[in-house]
Amino acid sequence: MTALTYCLFILGILSLMIWVYQAIILPSIRQRLRFELFDLRDQTRELVIAGKLKEQSAVFHHLHRSLNVLIKAVPGFDFAFLSRIEIDDPDVNKRAAQFQQLMDESIPEVRQIFHRAVTVMAVALIANSLFWFNMMLFAAIPVAIPQGIWKLCAVVFEKARSRALPAFELKEKDLDQLPLVAFTATG
Repeated sequence: MTALTYCLFILGILSLMIWVYQAIILPSIRQRLRFELFDLRDQTRELVIAGKLKEQSAVFHHLHRSLNVLIKAVPGFDFAFLSRIEIDDPDVNKRAAQFQQLMDESIPEVRQIFHRAVTVMAVALIANSLFWFNMMLFAAIPVAIPQGIWKLCAVVFEKARSRALPAFELKEKDLDQLPLVAFTATG
């Protein structure tokens, strides 16, 4: 086999693997993440029904609104989209930190819902940005070899989790910036 044939064969296999991921695996991951966010939104509503949280409270309004927007944002929530939002609105990280403080000062059930939602969005960020996630993993391998691969994955996941916080400051109009391909039947 010549070098050109070998390279074309490898590129063909890689293309097939990317297609399988994008067309079959990723839509399933996205749907599962959306279902988790629907569940978290329902749990937030149940807190109001149970009387543990006031419907007029800022915590409820902001968390409920954020969960609704996040449900729509899951298909296109990747590093490129997050970077565009942060560039377009430089105060987004400051507002996200204020929102996190509001959640952290709330009742334990709200904190649990919030932290689960951040984790869901971190998984969405990784799944939708698999190329960047792999680059972060490979860049950190020299550091992680002595510490173990699980430690590496934990470090990278925590980095993605911290980057997912601005998702809670998304507005409906921000979703207009998502590429249409994120909302196709296979996306």
